[in-house]
Amino acid sequence: MSAVASPQGELPSPPFTHVLSRVSIYLGAFWTWAGIAKALSPEAAYAFTAQVVGGGMPAKFVIVGSVIVETALGLALLTRALGSRAGIMISLVLLSLFSTLLIAAKAQGGGALACGCYAFFATDAASVDGELWINGIHVAILAALLAVHSYLGRRQRVA
Repeated sequence: MSAVASPQGELPSPPFTHVLSRVSIYLGAFWTWAGIAKALSPEAAYAFTAQVVGGGMPAKFVIVGSVIVETALGLALLTRALGSRAGIMISLVLLSLFSTLLIAAKAQGGGALACGCYAFFATDAASVDGELWINGIHVAILAALLAVHSYLGRRQRVA
């Protein structure tokens, strides 16, 4: 059985390909929601960012950059402009980066702050601890999916 790579360089591993596709759609909605929520109601995000990087222009730069990156990644995943595996890997990197910021805020005494990341349009944001749990669960699931995808791809190449 020969494996043909997709345009994004991914080896198909049916039925797992459908799982990755659904995860990409979920991540697309997840990142688009996070970006739009911050854009529409940036107050919680600003308070959190000011705790980590200081207020003023640095905080505003981080928020605008976050909105752009999250929304662009989300739309790229939803429109399939970005492959499933690449989207999952980029999501892992972003979740790790954002978790580092959450840990930094917690270390500086901002554990009760809400960053507005996963709030319903930033109206009832979770605490830093809650958002660390959300990130941790996502990272664990995404890492497991990548590991299974890699394993199935290797098995298929050998077969």
